Amino acid sequence: MARKLVLGAAAVVVVVGGAALVAPYFIGQTVESRFRAQVAAISQRTDIPIRVTAYRRHWFSADATTTARLGTRRVTLHYAIHHGPLPGFNLATIKTHWSAANLALTKGRDKPVVSAHTTVDFDGDSTTTIHAGQLEGDVTDHDGRQVHVVWQGLDGQLRVDDKQHLTLKSPGLRLQRDGVTSGYKNLTLTAQGARLRSGGLDELQPRDLVGRSDVEFGQVFFRGPGNRHNMTFSGALESRSSVPKANRWNFHTALKLRDLALPSRDASTAALKIHAATLEAGFKDLNAHRVLALLDAIQPYQRQRVGADADEVKRINARIGALMLKRLPGLLTDDSVLQIGLPTLDTGRGAAGMQVTASLQPATVLSNPDRADRLSGLLQRAAVKASAHVDKPVMQWLLAQSEEPAKGRKALANLAQERLIGMQKGAIESSFYMDHKTMRVNGHALPDRMRRALLMGLFASGAH
Repeated sequence: MARKLVLGAAAVVVVVGGAALVAPYFIGQTVESRFRAQVAAISQRTDIPIRVTAYRRHWFSADATTTARLGTRRVTLHYAIHHGPLPGFNLATIKTHWSAANLALTKGRDKPVVSAHTTVDFDGDSTTTIHAGQLEGDVTDHDGRQVHVVWQGLDGQLRVDDKQHLTLKSPGLRLQRDGVTSGYKNLTLTAQGARLRSGGLDELQPRDLVGRSDVEFGQVFFRGPGNRHNMTFSGALESRSSVPKANRWNFHTALKLRDLALPSRDASTAALKIHAATLEAGFKDLNAHRVLALLDAIQPYQRQRVGADADEVKRINARIGALMLKRLPGLLTDDSVLQIGLPTLDTGRGAAGMQVTASLQPATVLSNPDRADRLSGLLQRAAVKASAHVDKPVMQWLLAQSEEPAKGRKALANLAQERLIGMQKGAIESSFYMDHKTMRVNGHALPDRMRRALLMGLFASGAH
């Protein structure tokens, strides 16, 4: 009996020992495969050429190097990878660092500019902590001019499970160039979106379009020569995208500014103090699958922009714009709505606001339904509503910023006489509505010749 137990124990030891010796090889293969796939996915999603320039696999570890091309610069990252088998622990841990040899640093040169520590679970989920230390030094911008950088560091975390969850915090950044100082204090970024896949954009599904991001600045500052050029404010940028129902995609973004003083061009006039301002834009009920197809079609052009000179970038952007305009009719549905507005502008002199909403009427309004998917047909189906109001003290300040304020006041008077704006006791107001049959301003229908002239201009731009 004892002999059988000894033999059994020996067999277990042999099996476990053999597994311990062989398993690292296969785990190392898995780690390398996932590493290369993740690098490829990040490169494809961000349109930044990133390639694995070295990967040396050892028994329980590996060393890797990736190189990214950012314009004319190359950024090289180094990775120290450790893996199991480690029962009950994780698949691998990865330490990453970037040391910028081309920065003339006076502070922070003895440490990596950016470092990260990643833990990869056996199910593929991962957690990465990111740290950038404080540094100070000089860099050369794309114009060849020297920029003095004071960077107070950054800390963050990226958690990848069925989604990506990113949090970043930075105390501040200050840039000095040609007598101008700019930067920020207390930056916070949080974002959540689809998990990166190694496949192409054509493999994405509408659910991958769902996400959100929030960027908040405790302060943004700009200090130029002389006090009149100084500007500071705090703000936030919020973006939301959702798929509320099958094959429909919504997107909304809002820029919120607080405590902003707009300097006056006339030294005798006080600045316009903006307590709060919100700019919003969004789409509702776009065709989600065609949005994905458009992203896939734009991607090759975005790759061409990397490393291109300024003139070539302009030509590429023009081709992207033409492609988007051509595909616009296919993105829209009968339920699509576009909203743009300035719902909040609260100043020390009063308030202002503006809202524009564009929607589509059913294709049955067209005399030729075959044109429903063409831009000219969409213009015939479009219904646009707009409204705006400005308190008079705010308008007076804005007029004072023009080179000829008297002409501006005369133009407002002419608009009021034509009933295109309403001059109320304390504010200037206007409303607008247009569809394929009528155009109304402040409830009054415009002459048909004016409506036709505007529509002809829209049709002419849509024909190109």
